[in-house]
Amino acid sequence: MENPEAAPRTSQPAATKRFEDLYRDSVARALRTAYLLCGDHVEAEDMVAQAFTRVFAKWKDGSIENFFPYLRAAIVNQRMGGLRRLAIERSHARATLVESGAGTFEGGLVDREFLRVALRSLTARQRATIVLRYHEGLSEKETAAILGVRVGTVKAHASRGLARMRVELLKEGE
Repeated sequence: MENPEAAPRTSQPAATKRFEDLYRDSVARALRTAYLLCGDHVEAEDMVAQAFTRVFAKWKDGSIENFFPYLRAAIVNQRMGGLRRLAIERSHARATLVESGAGTFEGGLVDREFLRVALRSLTARQRATIVLRYHEGLSEKETAAILGVRVGTVKAHASRGLARMRVELLKEGE
């Protein structure tokens, strides 16, 4: 039985159409994951676009069996690599990033804003762990594989990250 996510062994237009279908089926979930990792809509869109571009090259060669897990790993790697580059740039240029002011939110959006603030208070590894474990619903083992760490490290990041988020959410609720 042929994997519907695998690159077709047919003409270029058929391959392009199949990738467009995979894109349509995956982009909203990919954007949510990227947003939760970085906390910024524009950056999330950039991360997803770059991830799709990188994944396409591997996909058309037929080396990807499960499309979304591969895409998700590419998004996480994109974020982690971007954070490493940012840390290097900061140390050399001593530049500071100026955060844009948050708008006002009403109703149920207030909770989302509190969650966004709490997620932004985490380290990059804690945030990636929380997003993969609780938003994506991955197991500790799957999360460890994506992040390239041991399961115990995932447990520690999740525990410390959730504790820090509780503190932030309590501060925001006051």
